[in-house]
Amino acid sequence: MRYHSGMKIKIGIPASLDGRLMFHALSVKKIAAEGLDIELRPADIETLNDRASRAENELSVVSVGAWPYICPKYAIAGCGATFGDGWGPRIVSREVMEDTDLAAMLFATAGTTTSAFLALQLYRPGLKVMLLPADKVVPAVQTGLVECALLDHETQGISDSGLHCIADLGDWWFRKTGLPLPITCFVVRNDLESQMATLAIKAVRDSIRCAIDNHAAATQAVLDQAGPADRIAAASFLKKSVTDLSADMGETGKKAILTFLSMAAENNLMPPCPIPDFV
Repeated sequence: MRYHSGMKIKIGIPASLDGRLMFHALSVKKIAAEGLDIELRPADIETLNDRASRAENELSVVSVGAWPYICPKYAIAGCGATFGDGWGPRIVSREVMEDTDLAAMLFATAGTTTSAFLALQLYRPGLKVMLLPADKVVPAVQTGLVECALLDHETQGISDSGLHCIADLGDWWFRKTGLPLPITCFVVRNDLESQMATLAIKAVRDSIRCAIDNHAAATQAVLDQAGPADRIAAASFLKKSVTDLSADMGETGKKAILTFLSMAAENNLMPPCPIPDFV
């Protein structure tokens, strides 16, 4: 496809709280996308991964764990990613239990193409899981439908009052590698003309930078719009999820992504794939 000035550029963005915060300035037109007609397309991360596998959006946030399934069509941008820097997806339970008990437990999770699920497999392979909508994961544990849950970035902002944290996979990953845990990345379709890609990436980076520099006001606007039941938990999650690494992952972020993908491939948790191109 040939792109031209004024042509609509579709950007897939997470409907989660961190996605709303990163793209808030763009969505309310506080940041202008020079020469581009941008359409923001919010969806849950599993849907974004699926759309990227069919190259539906010119740019999109996706799970880092989905990279092998989209790599022929996309490159990874230096902005728009999220990392768990010493924190990450959490394994929680209703009853106090030991890490050694996990093999016998049924887990609720919001998706199996997410980086959180891939991290769980690296941590403890072969666990039994039940797929549920993101807003049903915590209640499933609280009501006893399942024994445990994996709280990924779509469920981190939901109150988990009364549940016990068995393991924080971001903390485990940091102690293992000394790196932040890659959660999502922002990808650019390879057939997008380079100048348009550069302008779109700049607009996204500016939107993220605006969210960081005006964190209190931007967070307030996002929480007012989303209406989470526990604003304190949601605000705490946003404070640690949208950071300078989201605006520019740098060499630390690139190394974290490459290490995560390499370790998953070595453990036969994903097919081998080319080393990502970073743009």
